[in-house]
Amino acid sequence: VAVIGNSPTNAYKGTFDGQNHKITNYSLTVNGGFTASYGYGMFGNAKGATIKNFTIDGTIIFDNKEVKTSDLGCALIGWPEAGTLIQNIKSTMTIDAKISTHVGGIVGSLRDATIDRCEFAGTLNGYSSSNGVGGITGYTNLGTITNCNFSGTITGTGTGYFAGVLGYVNNSNAVMKNCLSYGSLKNTTSSKKGSLRGYLRNISKYSNNFYKE
Repeated sequence: VAVIGNSPTNAYKGTFDGQNHKITNYSLTVNGGFTASYGYGMFGNAKGATIKNFTIDGTIIFDNKEVKTSDLGCALIGWPEAGTLIQNIKSTMTIDAKISTHVGGIVGSLRDATIDRCEFAGTLNGYSSSNGVGGITGYTNLGTITNCNFSGTITGTGTGYFAGVLGYVNNSNAVMKNCLSYGSLKNTTSSKKGSLRGYLRNISKYSNNFYKE
């Protein structure tokens, strides 16, 4: 299976409306050729796109422990930006991420884009030395995360930022609100982890988020 939007210059810019259908047995393996500022997943790079209204199960494998840059996004949707909207998606996938970068159940590296009404109910096996791993998104700078649920499982042996919803944020203009985390987080190595968020380095719009241990 090929990555849709396989580079920043070939980013997906259209509308993908699943019309509430279910995608079953999806399978993708990426085991080389990782490049900074690229996204990897069912959708890699997306600019000004709309991706919405479907459920999905299957397996994604990202396999390259030699990559040590945070400037990647690995997830169902790797690197959305330029106002991309990601809405009403439920994933029960298994994502096996043997890579030291930003990894998420829905989005890897959320730039100036929005995730709304999405749920990750699958399993995310995250390896990360210093970066974000999150059930909804591993990292954001200018992104908005609203009305999202984490009900799955996150495991990993890395010392990065592990969380049910948001792994790592470093911009005060980011938004996270009305989110719920009641899944399982299994990492005994990281010192910055949490049911909702791993490390809020800088965020001013964080409200009405709930978790259950």
